[in-house]
Formats: sequence, C-alpha cells, structure tokens
Amino acid sequence: MLYLNHARLASTDFGQHAHFGGFFFWGPRVNTPRKAPAKPATTLDEQITLLRRRGMLIPDKDLACHYLGHLNYYRLRGYWMTFEQPDGSGEHPFRPGTTFETVIQLYDFDRRLRLEINDAIERFEV
Repeated sequence: MLYLNHARLASTDFGQHAHFGGFFFWGPRVNTPRKAPAKPATTLDEQITLLRRRGMLIPDKDLACHYLGHLNYYRLRGYWMTFEQPDGSGEHPFRPGTTFETVIQLYDFDRRLRLEINDAIERFEV
C-alpha cells in the first residue's frame, strides 16, 4: 500500500516540527534479479594488453597499472576517446603516437581545471 505524506514545513521550530513530504512504502520488499554484466571483468594486465593492441604506447606498465587501478578504465576512457580513429570494426584503434602519459596529462589538466573552477564558484556562492 502506498501512502503519500504531503510536504508541510513549519515556519517556527524548524528542527522539531518540520515534516517533509515523500513516498512511504508499506509491505514486503521486492528485490529485482540482477542481470549479468554485458562484458566480463578484465584484469589490469588485460586492460593494458587491450590498449596496446589498439595502438596506445604504454612504456611504463607499472604506472599504467597504478592509474587504471585507482582511476578506473572507464573514467580514463573519456579522455582517450579523442585519440580514437573510427574504423568500422568496433575495435576503436588509436591514432599513431597516442601515449598513456598524454591521456594522464589530459586527465590531470581537467582535474586541476575543475578544482580551480569550483574554487572560483565557491567565492560567489552565498
């Protein structure tokens, strides 16, 4: 059964008498079955092998393992997508000369830019 508590906000004694609206569900909890992932999980070594096969230059495997392990393959993917060439095969090869260090430099630049922008915005917020 579904009960709806309409939003009611007292103007005085905010912390003690305020009521916030929302949905409240009463009854058995329903769990939906989880679907199997579309792609199998890969190890860091397999991810590096895939990137090298697609044409990315990775001279320092330990450094690549560090960044892939801490930042995640899919987070970094957004930064190396600009270096991919469409080929129609679905393999997404990289442009010649693409290095892992270049991708990390792009990520680091974006991270520092976001921090600077957030710092500037914070000064204007009330």
